[in-house]
Amino acid sequence: MHQALFSKSGLSLDRLNSFCRVAKTESFTQAAGGDPNRQTQYSRQIKDLEQFFGTELFHRKGRTVSLSETGKELHTLVSEYFSALEDFKERCSGQLGSYTIGAGESIIQWKLIPKLNEIKESFAKADVIFKNLRTADIIDGINKGEIDFGIIRKSAVTSNLATLPVGSLKFAFFYPSHSKIDPSDEAQLFSSFPLAIMEGEGRYQKFISELSSKHGILVRKSVSCSSFPMMAKTLTSIPVAAILPTIASEELPAESFKMAELASLKPLAQELCVCWNQRLASMNPTLKELGKALAKLTRKED
Repeated sequence: MHQALFSKSGLSLDRLNSFCRVAKTESFTQAAGGDPNRQTQYSRQIKDLEQFFGTELFHRKGRTVSLSETGKELHTLVSEYFSALEDFKERCSGQLGSYTIGAGESIIQWKLIPKLNEIKESFAKADVIFKNLRTADIIDGINKGEIDFGIIRKSAVTSNLATLPVGSLKFAFFYPSHSKIDPSDEAQLFSSFPLAIMEGEGRYQKFISELSSKHGILVRKSVSCSSFPMMAKTLTSIPVAAILPTIASEELPAESFKMAELASLKPLAQELCVCWNQRLASMNPTLKELGKALAKLTRKED
């Protein structure tokens, strides 16, 4: 079985491990921690792998390297393989192990942490690691076996991911409860308060910019933040309003803030899903069962 892989020398777990170290740092020097002997060893091991596979795994430019297309493919395969081996070792030794869940900060703070006890029970009390990451980084981490589960928008899902729906992320306009403004008058509502908004450029920021032209008003921007929880915290500190996910109501009590679910905010809604590496799950069926459990705990009926 698999005799073609072992018919010639050059392939070993140690070489593949060295390959992953260099791929991660994109530098032989950094991967070797400045040790010239180890650097030479890594260089030799990468050449052995390139000769074995008959392809260039790295593009070399000065002191830095970058993965070639075949190198990227090998890195994904090896990362998945090492992750599966690590899971297998933990199961055989009876260790609880750990599971990493990647999501945006609002999902982590408002959906996952409140259900941490239930999540740990479903995960057989294994360690749970939350990572606040952008969608692209979550998908990349899952592909490399560095992240076990992600909660991302459905529209970003790639074909290699297994998914289960967890409902919609809907948005509402949060503003001080003492306001007497009729929430049906959207133009007046949006123009009556300075806004806390999300920094940077993206779908949300574009939507905020379009409010001005849509309603013929001046949208006053007061504070820019890097996350929705940060925006919600801002509302508790100064008299501003914000367009936030409806789950922000967990942090913004009704006695202090009104939540207007406006028709004009419906385009901001996103369908969310729990996702995991389909190929890894075929090697470790436990992943699929844990994915189902996480989806069930995260799902919120609309």
